[in-house]
Amino acid sequence: MLRLAVRHLLDWDDLGYVSVNVSPRQLAEPDFVPMLADLLSAHPALDPSRLVVEITETALLASSVDVRERLETIKSLGVRIALDDFGTGYSSLTWLQSVPADVVKLDRSFVAGLSADPKKASIIQAVLWLAGSLNMSVVAEGVEDPADWQALRAADCPSCQGYLFGKPMPAADFAEVLLPSRASERVAAA
Repeated sequence: MLRLAVRHLLDWDDLGYVSVNVSPRQLAEPDFVPMLADLLSAHPALDPSRLVVEITETALLASSVDVRERLETIKSLGVRIALDDFGTGYSSLTWLQSVPADVVKLDRSFVAGLSADPKKASIIQAVLWLAGSLNMSVVAEGVEDPADWQALRAADCPSCQGYLFGKPMPAADFAEVLLPSRASERVAAA
């Protein structure tokens, strides 16, 4: 998946980033970090910060290796780290201080129904403040309701993802959406 993500990033020039979920088993493999380093060195034109490795708290808890050390090595390669499904584990605040994350992905359980729930709004405000104070960005996951999106915008949440904006699609279809002018150039050249 990492090789495919890098290929798409190269095809899509400097437009955005690609996140790849990494399982606890993958993160624990001794070859994972060297493979990632080799992949990036094979593509020196690629800005490595456009690649985001997403890990869950489960990956942190389930691994028998020194996850922090591996994540710091990944981060030293220029790759960004995202803490996925934030808020669903038992010690999420501990992970915020101990994991070298760049992005906190706020679990959809905090987002669904946000517009009608002042408690959720308070939690989201607190996470946004905390992440900001730690120089981390926040992505709200699972946004499906326009009212929830408006509440996130009102809270100054920097990024959102969910079915409200689009459903998962094949990379070729995404490229057509992302690069409509390039798609028409390819058709004209054919």
